[in-house]
Formats: sequence, C-alpha cells, structure tokens
Amino acid sequence: MNSVTALLPVDLTSFLAQTSIVALTNWVTECDIPYLPEEEPDAPRRAICKLDVIHPTDRVGLPVLINLHGGGLTGGSKKDVEDCTRHLDCVQVSVDYRLSPQTAAPGWFKDCAAACFVQ
Repeated sequence: MNSVTALLPVDLTSFLAQTSIVALTNWVTECDIPYLPEEEPDAPRRAICKLDVIHPTDRVGLPVLINLHGGGLTGGSKKDVEDCTRHLDCVQVSVDYRLSPQTAAPGWFKDCAAACFVQ
C-alpha cells in the first residue's frame, strides 16, 4: 500500500469493480486500423499510421480519449500506452505516427492530426 492509497477510505480498485457500470461492460480492442486514406501516395507512411481502439461492445455515446504515446517524437509506440478506458469510462484510441529523425517536423504533427479526424 502506498501513501496515497493509505489515505483512501476504501480500496479504489475494488470500489470501481463493484459499483461502476464499467465493471459490467465487455471491452474489446480493435488493432492496427489504418487512419490515412487508401489514396495516400506514401506507402511507408500508410504502413506506420495505424491506431488501436478499445471500446465496450454493449454501449454507445461514450467520450473518446485520443492517446498519443510518449517518447519525445523519437521513440515509443501505441503499444506502450496504458489501457485506461475501464477507469475513465471512455473509448480509447491509441495512435502510431511517424517519428523523428526519419520524419521531419511537421510530419508527426500531420499524422496525429489525421488520426483525430477518423470517422
């Protein structure tokens, strides 16, 4: 038990599991969904620019959290992102994008922006 959980009157994990609708929901992960149009002429960019979506199978209308991994724009992956959807009660979209130095700015920014407008 750390100092933060010692201050809580209940075990937060147990509380959420027992009281939250999130505990009653079936969650699925859809992996490696391309988010650039098929007409994108840059094949290496299309190969990298994919996202994962974690969502419930039995609920709609939840807010969406777009999660861009860390790594200082030179490392990291969508696989490095912690699944926080069950705690926040939202749909999580984790994005892979091109990294520096192979891609100069604003390449990674364009990739991330493109992921935000997927329907």
